[in-house]
Amino acid sequence: MVLKTLIAGVILICLPFIMGCGPKVMAPARLNSPEHHVSNGYTLMKTGKLQGAFAEFKWAAGLDPTYAPAYVGMGLVYALQGEFDKGLSALAPATQYARTDVQRIDVHVGYMRFYLTGQDRVDPDWLGVVRQNYQKAVAIDRESPRPYFYMGLAYKAALEFPAALAEFSRVIELDAGYRDDAELEYQNLKRIEAAQP
Repeated sequence: MVLKTLIAGVILICLPFIMGCGPKVMAPARLNSPEHHVSNGYTLMKTGKLQGAFAEFKWAAGLDPTYAPAYVGMGLVYALQGEFDKGLSALAPATQYARTDVQRIDVHVGYMRFYLTGQDRVDPDWLGVVRQNYQKAVAIDRESPRPYFYMGLAYKAALEFPAALAEFSRVIELDAGYRDDAELEYQNLKRIEAAQP
C-alpha cells in the first residue's frame, strides 16, 4: 500500500515535467498565411507604423509571390512615404496576379488610394486616374463600398463637395462596411458647406 502511494506520488510529481517534453504546439497555418500578413500590414499602416506594415506585405509576397493584395499594400506604403516611382513599380504586378473579383477590386481601390495620396506629385490628372479605377471597380461589383468611399475622398480632396457627398451617401446606403467613416466624412462636409457664404 505504501509502495503504491509512493509510486503514485512520484508519477504526479514527474507528470508536469514529462508533459513539458512533448511536441511543441504550432500556431495554426492560417496565422502564417498571406491573407493574415496583409491584414496585419493594413492594421500597422493605419496606425502609422509603415516599416512594420511594409515588412508584413513583403512577408505575404514571400509566402505567395502571386498574391496581389501584398503588392497593393507595398505600393501604398511607398506612396505614404512619398516614394511614388517605387510605389507604382510595387503596384504593377498586382494587376496581373489578381485572381478573384475581390482582388481585382482591391487592385483598383489600391490605385485609387495611391493617386489620392500622391495627387499632383504623381500625375497632374490624378483625379481622372482615380475616376478610371473607380469605374473599373464598380463595374466588377456595384455593391462594394470601397470604391465609393475612396472616390468620395478623392472628390473631397479636389474640393468637389457635392460629388463627394453623393459617394459617401452611397456608402451609407450600402451599409456594407466603411459606413461609420462615410457618415463622419458626410457630416464634416455638410458642416463645411453650411459654413460657406
